[in-house]
Amino acid sequence: MNNISEYQVFELTGNKKTKSGDQVEKWITPQIADMQKKMQQWDWSKPFELEMPDKPIATQFDDVLKKNGLPDKLPELVKVFLYSSSKLTDFIKGSFLEQYGLIVSTKAKVVLEQFNIGKHKFYPIILNQKNIDYDDYYFFKSLTNANEYIDIKKSSFYLQDGYFNKDTKRPVTFASYEEIETFRLKNTGNNIYIFAEKIFLNENFPDYDYFTINEFGINDIFISPNLADGLKMLTGINLKNIKAF
Repeated sequence: MNNISEYQVFELTGNKKTKSGDQVEKWITPQIADMQKKMQQWDWSKPFELEMPDKPIATQFDDVLKKNGLPDKLPELVKVFLYSSSKLTDFIKGSFLEQYGLIVSTKAKVVLEQFNIGKHKFYPIILNQKNIDYDDYYFFKSLTNANEYIDIKKSSFYLQDGYFNKDTKRPVTFASYEEIETFRLKNTGNNIYIFAEKIFLNENFPDYDYFTINEFGINDIFISPNLADGLKMLTGINLKNIKAF
């Protein structure tokens, strides 16, 4: 397959009862867990001593996961807490981890590992729902990005003045990524965006069953028909057909 429309877009369903749609309410680090225990045992007739970590936990994760980070292990999280209204699904929406990957169940991990998901790792984490701990969950990070495999000549694009001003939409053609980069350099500061109308992948594409594209106005996870079939019995996700690009 080299037409992106033959794939499906992967979305997390989340929690319809929260404003953000997140299932995750909060998380705690070892430092926070130690502080909570210390507060429970503290003699409050004395000043409370608080030790702050060198870096916030989100910063610690960003240091090791940003760009193509795939570390042997992650900074320690004691557990991730779900809202009481959140269902315990196979794919979990929310938390700062979502910008880097997915929180998945063991069942989802087993399915994903049967397919071509490229360079990846699963890191064990603990989820807490309604005061019950579940140790059969993982943070999944994959490096399967397909930006470099877009067939520029075969794909079609358009220009737009401003990100949302569709009235200025007009077609444009490029022969290569080099032409695109040259165009972008010449138009730096002009508020002109390149969007994809239709995307094709070139013959070097490794036939990933799971991959991302974050270029030309696209920022999605794509799933092959085979993987879509493997995921159909799992919860917490929605797969939709591609209407554009």
